[in-house]
Amino acid sequence: MPRFALIGKTLGHSWSKQWFTQKFSSPEWEGYEYINLETDSIAEIRDLVQENKLDGMNITIPYKRSVLPFLDGCTEEVNKIGAVNTVKVLADGKLMGYNTDVFGFEKSISPSYNPIITKHSY
Repeated sequence: MPRFALIGKTLGHSWSKQWFTQKFSSPEWEGYEYINLETDSIAEIRDLVQENKLDGMNITIPYKRSVLPFLDGCTEEVNKIGAVNTVKVLADGKLMGYNTDVFGFEKSISPSYNPIITKHSY
């Protein structure tokens, strides 16, 4: 069963588990699971992955930057931004970091983006 998690220091405020649990209740996601994992140290990430048999995870504040030294690789976006919000566990057990925050932000503002208005037009 594919298993994913949100990892952070305190997660009581987060709606991620509820959102993914609802998403995974549909037939095409049958068998998928999403859990919250609170930790006082992101240095425990490999133990959390092994103990909980995770296939991937979302990383939240305060660990989006401090997780970087514990990853085996990351995308060019992560190198530019300096933060990770998604980690994939590869087949060989290595941890690969991604940042989907920028993509999500760009997508959220694209309906209201007006290319006529630029920083040079005022």
